Amino acid sequence: ATTGKIIERAYGATKRRFVLDDMEECAMILSDMCEVPLKETRAASPTQVKVNITDISPTSASSGDEFFDANDEFVSPDGSLSGGIVSHTILTADFSINKISLDVLREGSFDSKTILRAIIKDIEAEVTKTSWIQRVEASLGGLMLEHCCTGLSEPVHLLSSPADSKLISVAIQMNDAFSPYFKSEFSQTKMSIVGNFDNILAKIHINSFLELYEFGMGLLPQQPAGEDAEDGRKRTESNAHSGNKSTVSKRGLVPKSTIKQNDDVIDVSVSASINKITVSLLSLDVTYADIEVSNCQAQVTLRPLDTVIEARLGGVDVHQPDVISVHPCILSVQSEHGYEHLVQFNMIQYNEKKNKLDPDMKVDLKVASLHFIFLNHFIQNILHILDTFNEARDRMLSASIETVRTAADHTQSNLIYLSAYVESPVVKVPLNKMSRDAFKVSLGDITFANTFEFTSGKADIKDKIEMVLSDVAVSRVILGDKGNVLISRDILKPLEANVSITRYLMKNPDITLATNLKNISFDLGYEDYHLIMKALQENLSETGDRVVHSEPVEVRDGKASKGDGGGSGTTGKVDVKVSLGEVMCAFYCDEDPLDVNSIASRQRYTKNMIMLAEIHQLNSSVTLTASGDTCIKTDMLDIRVENTSPEVIDGGIQRILAHKMLANEEAGIILNLDGTTPATSARRAIQPLNSHPMIEAELNLSVKGDMSLKCGVHDVHAVVNWIFINQIMNFFLVSPDQKALEEAKRKKEEEEKDVAVVKSVTM
Repeated sequence: ATTGKIIERAYGATKRRFVLDDMEECAMILSDMCEVPLKETRAASPTQVKVNITDISPTSASSGDEFFDANDEFVSPDGSLSGGIVSHTILTADFSINKISLDVLREGSFDSKTILRAIIKDIEAEVTKTSWIQRVEASLGGLMLEHCCTGLSEPVHLLSSPADSKLISVAIQMNDAFSPYFKSEFSQTKMSIVGNFDNILAKIHINSFLELYEFGMGLLPQQPAGEDAEDGRKRTESNAHSGNKSTVSKRGLVPKSTIKQNDDVIDVSVSASINKITVSLLSLDVTYADIEVSNCQAQVTLRPLDTVIEARLGGVDVHQPDVISVHPCILSVQSEHGYEHLVQFNMIQYNEKKNKLDPDMKVDLKVASLHFIFLNHFIQNILHILDTFNEARDRMLSASIETVRTAADHTQSNLIYLSAYVESPVVKVPLNKMSRDAFKVSLGDITFANTFEFTSGKADIKDKIEMVLSDVAVSRVILGDKGNVLISRDILKPLEANVSITRYLMKNPDITLATNLKNISFDLGYEDYHLIMKALQENLSETGDRVVHSEPVEVRDGKASKGDGGGSGTTGKVDVKVSLGEVMCAFYCDEDPLDVNSIASRQRYTKNMIMLAEIHQLNSSVTLTASGDTCIKTDMLDIRVENTSPEVIDGGIQRILAHKMLANEEAGIILNLDGTTPATSARRAIQPLNSHPMIEAELNLSVKGDMSLKCGVHDVHAVVNWIFINQIMNFFLVSPDQKALEEAKRKKEEEEKDVAVVKSVTM
């Protein structure tokens, strides 16, 4: 032991200790220790995998344990004179395994059946130890997981990887903090872990999943007799408490370092990357969806004062390969701001803070725009697949309830500073899976940020959240081959909303939410309205394909009980207030059809407008008390409906519905009771003379089930115009197809009348 480096290895129940004096003997001992017996299911005799030790070099023929001496001098690799001993290799070892095959069998009454087969290829590892570092590198060339599913002629490849590539490569390096290169070469990192994953192919087969799930549930231990769910929860919480105490005690026993603590030192650095993951959802021979996630990166850095997490998700694409449709791509990333990643996530968790308002955690999030083509046929297929996982879902839900309940009992509110930007998600709804006519809904860009401040007297901490929603829009579009928009016509013009949320952290959490919507403007054409209604009707009528799967698996344990929210804490008062300045909706008829080859078809013209409806100063509030009572109040200052159709004499505007007393604020012009108004330019400045709302409503709901409704309508002026009413009813109730049929019928009747007149004249 005094002339060689001592190595200890745990193998089984014994520990072997030897000295690196005789290299050949050492290599034989290591090889013998690493022989791993693998019992194959189809082979009669066991096989052994040997580990080849390629090189073991001692530090010196007479070296013992190494110590760092600051007085020693040597020439470092960069040529400078430094203190310390020369860094040299102590141990190098590597091994490789070409292939491992593992079969999982189900024993039957007369024979055994292979349920699962795993094949692992090209396993390689290398271990290096020098004076200052210990490094382990490992790689896995390929992995294949097959399931021999009942009723299928060929095995299902649940997991696989492309040939001629390293599926997984991992490198772990531990650096000595006493090394003279710890700062210059190792970036003050004690341990670094780097993992890279290449392309991974996975298949979720319904029949296969259910059969494996049933097989796996049969292997799990049953719940102890006499123990109900509550006893299990108490036992879990007891274990959690004991685990926490154990962790604290262990931390207290860790001796302090003999060297000065450096806050810049990185204890652990973990980084990982995934090139691409492809998941296929299928049943029998039909693939319902291919989900592709690419370019994933993550890094975790642990330092004495904080923990930093950085993550990137490159892109997500969802295709439906085996379905006849002009929309094969269902979900894709299409960033208008040029974001290279779908998700950019940065988080810092602080281990210490000096002031009470200092953050426990800071989170920065950016999400690029996702474009989704809504096809009910696709949605129904996915829902059919998810319905087959009910038991697994219920079991996970039960476990989640217990976890959240336990966490809620033992955690306090942390100060989390969140800054987020979500680029507008876009939903496109075509008429059906074979149509390119669609309407597009842009859900709007979201900007989110929060701050913390003390209340008066510092009795509580207030979390103020500011959120801005912008560019919410709806339009009618024609889609291209890749789901791109070829031409569009606005229906809902871009709007903006400001949302303020205030919540309290220390006492009962009262929450106040205030929303301020600016002007909303709709331009709705006759063709647009009926396209939307037809798209909803035809798209939703396309049901999914029939998913064939095995018999549902019976639930062995009880499912998660619904309504068991857990926890006995009380909630505070919640106030929600919404204010809206103006809503204006214009209705158009006899417009040119939307045409890819006609840019003019995007425009709307005043001559085609038949009605203008406006709502001014709408205010609404919802109050939820701590006892569970609810109060909803709504009032609208003014509602106006104007007939703007060409049939109106001299192109004027006839006011159909409005506040009784209207005046121009500047000129003081009193409007006539016949509903006519001054020039169109002056119409925008018209406001009610008094501030009394035109419509008021209040709804009260008690926790006991009692309900009261109060509604008031004040100062309403209306003009009954049957021609206008009939025109509006035709706008909403008569479809273009019905209108075309009625027009053809009318022309035919006119032609028959003309023929009859001609005959009567000739006779």
